[in-house]
Amino acid sequence: IYEDCKFQLFYTGCDSTQTVCQIGFATSLDGAVWTKRGVVLAVGGTGAFDANLTGYPGVMLGVPYYRLWYTGTGADELYRIGLATALRLDQWLYLPAVLK
Repeated sequence: IYEDCKFQLFYTGCDSTQTVCQIGFATSLDGAVWTKRGVVLAVGGTGAFDANLTGYPGVMLGVPYYRLWYTGTGADELYRIGLATALRLDQWLYLPAVLK
C-alpha cells in the first residue's frame, strides 16, 4: 500500500522449517529499503481454523480500520478465508491491534 508518501507491506513469513507461517508488516519511505515492524497476524490457538497458517494477505484501507483478508488452515488442513481488522493511527498500522 502506498499512502502519504510511505509504503506499507503485508507479507507471509515462515520459520526456517516452513511449519509456522504468519503475516508480517514492513514499512519503507523509498520502496527499496524496508523495515520489518513485526507479526501482525499470528496463527490462531489450538482448534482454530487458522491454527497452522495465516498467510496470503489482501489488505484494504478503511477509516479508521485496515481490513485484511487472509488464508488460514487448521488441523484439518482445509484452506479458509479469514478477516482481521486493525486500527489506523496517524496513517500507520497500530501494532498489535489486529482482532480476529
